[in-house]
Amino acid sequence: MALQHWFVAAECGDFRVERTGDSCLLTVEQATAADVRRLVRFFNALKRMDILPAHQAPVLPGASLSLALPAPMESIGPVLAGATRTRGKGAPATWTAIRMENATLTVDDGVPADMPGAAVAAVTLAAPKRGCPPPSAAARRASQVLRTFLTTSQWPSYLRHGWLHAYGNATGKAYAVYHRDEAAARGLPRCVIEFDTGRPICAWDDAVPAEEELLGLTLAVQHREAWLRRLAHAE
Repeated sequence: MALQHWFVAAECGDFRVERTGDSCLLTVEQATAADVRRLVRFFNALKRMDILPAHQAPVLPGASLSLALPAPMESIGPVLAGATRTRGKGAPATWTAIRMENATLTVDDGVPADMPGAAVAAVTLAAPKRGCPPPSAAARRASQVLRTFLTTSQWPSYLRHGWLHAYGNATGKAYAVYHRDEAAARGLPRCVIEFDTGRPICAWDDAVPAEEELLGLTLAVQHREAWLRRLAHAE
């Protein structure tokens, strides 16, 4: 089987080239500004090869595109890999991974010099950063606020287990409130669980740092339990 797909790890959406007979089809979905910069380099390389006309318009941020490329995948793929290579001082290396017919995977730095004949798909992406990512400034600030408002028993529980007890101001019921990114929350339907029954309370806010969501849910249980449970019933 000949090489069928060449994927690019786009900043957002879909970014790929697919074989269509002796030609290729470029598909871009919701291009970001970073995607657009890489596509400009790709288009310029194709124009130099006379694969694209000189008047071909660039892709705009947020736009989607399906564009036929009158050249075989074996010619288009390496050009795509070269045009989308990570650039700039301190930028991570770019890898191209190649899927073979026998399901093995080979990885080359940047653009592979020779495409194996048994290749069926390839992907070009930046190498991952080594080490642990530092917490964001927003998460650090949210953690400081969380520490201020938790009790002397809640804070150690949160640090040790990734969740804490909170008691409803209306019913006195106990709830377990989870940090959404901690291991303890994996597999749970929601981050607030009625402790005795295991019933989830449908409330969340993933638009804020996880520490801020945890504080908001804890305060809602302790001071707005009736409102929180009405919301849960409504869902």
